[in-house]
Amino acid sequence: MRKTISNILCFTTLGVLFLMLFQGEAHLFNLKQLEGVTYEVKKPQLKFDDFYNNRYQASLEKYLRNNFGFREMAIRLFNQYLWDFYHKSYSEEVAIGKDNWLYFNFNVKEYYGKDTFDWVDKNEAEKNLDRKMLVLNKLRGVLKDYGIEMMYFISPDKADMYPQYLPERDFDTTAFHACDFFKKEFEKYDFPYIDINAWFKKVQDTLDFPAIPQASAHWVFPAVYAADTVFRFMANQKNIVMPKIHIGGKKENSAKTKHVIRDLEYGLNLMRPIKLSDYKYYEREVTVAADSNAVKMNAIFVGNSFFRAFNQYIPLYDVFSDVKYWFYNKTEYLDPNFSNSRPIENVDRLYEILNSDFIVFFTDNAQIKKITYFFAEDALIRLCVSDSLWNTETERIMAENHCSRYDAEKKLKNNPLLIKGLDSDGIPTIRNEKGIADVRNKTLLFEKLKQQLLENNDIETICTVNGLLSSNKMMAMVEEKAKQRNQTIEETLIQEATWIVNHKKNLK
Repeated sequence: MRKTISNILCFTTLGVLFLMLFQGEAHLFNLKQLEGVTYEVKKPQLKFDDFYNNRYQASLEKYLRNNFGFREMAIRLFNQYLWDFYHKSYSEEVAIGKDNWLYFNFNVKEYYGKDTFDWVDKNEAEKNLDRKMLVLNKLRGVLKDYGIEMMYFISPDKADMYPQYLPERDFDTTAFHACDFFKKEFEKYDFPYIDINAWFKKVQDTLDFPAIPQASAHWVFPAVYAADTVFRFMANQKNIVMPKIHIGGKKENSAKTKHVIRDLEYGLNLMRPIKLSDYKYYEREVTVAADSNAVKMNAIFVGNSFFRAFNQYIPLYDVFSDVKYWFYNKTEYLDPNFSNSRPIENVDRLYEILNSDFIVFFTDNAQIKKITYFFAEDALIRLCVSDSLWNTETERIMAENHCSRYDAEKKLKNNPLLIKGLDSDGIPTIRNEKGIADVRNKTLLFEKLKQQLLENNDIETICTVNGLLSSNKMMAMVEEKAKQRNQTIEETLIQEATWIVNHKKNLK
């Protein structure tokens, strides 16, 4: 009997191992993919030199860890076991609160004073952030010369809005909180800002459901009320009338809202949904009133993922003439569906900044220490520092600090106030004349081509031309093709834009 059981266990184990091996190679079963960021690990090729030096074995082990059969199911089963028996998770991003409330870990740490500048003393933190605020205020002063305004809005922080469900942790009463500091700085410099987080804390009891759901990191439909407030604030700053948002009757949640309601939960990668409170979430119809007196501005929004709700619920292109979303100042999204993006390094940032009417920065309590994600530092340099001044200042920093050019340039990019002409207390008067003139020429070229294309109402090609002009990489390609074809830049731009538009249509 014992031998029979042993044989059954042995063959069962071998069968499971063989099935795992087969699934890992053939992917016979289509399993639900894990949520979160994943990186492809390629299968290494067997080479004698790699095998002899143990590189092949290490690479193969890494590959097998990420590609064994039924990996997704195994991870979900293990996560479900941790949740059911210990009410915990190994997710580095998610903190589990009371009554199955979920939070981002960094929001919880910030609330308890365990995150922001916990590695430096208060004086050093204040000095660092005061410098960032000074750079931002200088940038605002420079952009005013070009008719461009800016503002900051502090987006909701879930830990601060719903602290009653937070996991129990010790408070650090001596901690430095960047959000409190910046609110004082905004008042000191008379910098336009709205604390949406504080406003939502006051009105949350009047809402039918939490603005940020129990198992989510982001806000849902109440974001529209915040957007309406931000847009009215922008109009007041520019002393204009903007198209107004109208909020209508209730409607069923869209697929995006249904996903957002549980987006943090999905990151836990469990086998089954967790039990949540019985809130009745809904959306409302949102329209933008037609008004011949309304002004539609070009706007750039720079910040975290909270802007996505604005775009999800509001027809933004009925409110603005053009909208650019610079996600963490790393990626630019070019269309309402966030399907067309490019790295910010590929963007002619000076062109887009000078062709905007308003720049809006936003983030929450936990991330405000990054203030503009180095947008302000970069923009101030592009607007004020010529190539010759940049080279001169880089060489000066190299000599004074006995460092490489790379380190010197990094130092100046992090702190442009080290550059002569930007180091005074007032608004800088120096300008990058060549860079600004190049943008002016590009803008004139775009207006010329725009009028030409408007004769055929070719809006899509107009937008594509503007996209080409705002891309350093694409413009270099256009200039090279113009030389090869012995054409003008205008002719090549229209040809390339037309080809891109037709190519997209053929892909549909």
